[in-house]
Amino acid sequence: SSPLILVGVAAAINQVFDRVFVSQLLTSPDALKTSGAYNAAAKVAVVMSLFATAFNYAAEPFFFKTYKDDSSTNSYAVILKVFTIAGCLVFLAISLFLDQAMYLIGEDYRNASDIVPILLMAYLFLGIYYNISIWYKLKDKTYMGAVIAMSGAVVTIALNILLIPRIGYVGAAWSALACYIFMCTYAYLTGRRNLPIPYEVRAILLYLVGAVAFFLIGSWTDSLDLSIYVNVAIKVVLLVFYFGYAFMKDRHLLKL
Repeated sequence: SSPLILVGVAAAINQVFDRVFVSQLLTSPDALKTSGAYNAAAKVAVVMSLFATAFNYAAEPFFFKTYKDDSSTNSYAVILKVFTIAGCLVFLAISLFLDQAMYLIGEDYRNASDIVPILLMAYLFLGIYYNISIWYKLKDKTYMGAVIAMSGAVVTIALNILLIPRIGYVGAAWSALACYIFMCTYAYLTGRRNLPIPYEVRAILLYLVGAVAFFLIGSWTDSLDLSIYVNVAIKVVLLVFYFGYAFMKDRHLLKL
């Protein structure tokens, strides 16, 4: 269990230290105010983090309970796909209606809303990582969890130092996304050698890319001279269409 201590330390770095870097690495005179805006906007995106964490608490006992079953790896693959679909819907529900979601925080902090979609996607990849990385616990190779997590922390620190002075607080959000994508990739590649699980990688990537594309379409409509009602209606159609596509394509998963 001792390597899991390093996992916890690295998780704290990856999830919390971006706020510290923003306040310390910004050179503008209002760095602390910008850091406060970043922190407030991140609270909107934390909905995805809570979703991923709650899923992890519920799924991990199931993973251990069914590990010896003949069809366990197939079940793990299905679970990841279902989680990805649900996570993409959460991503779209918040990012498409970001103007409304930002009312959850004070008016003075809403200028940092541009980081919310990036952090939402970052936390979605964190949830995917929780799924993919279960292999090192099942195979009793927790040292690999420490290696992956600490490598992710190095990516977080390096990118924050590199990006924040150049592109501002947005660099912290991109650093988080890059870190979790890196950790997912690392966990997937090492897991293939230790506990092969038939993840539907192409289908999962298609859902992720589709969610980003729908978000970009919704953002594009914001630049048009449309009434708020038409704009909201278009975004509702986008969300319903995405859900309808997922339901028609993978409705058989509901029967498993």
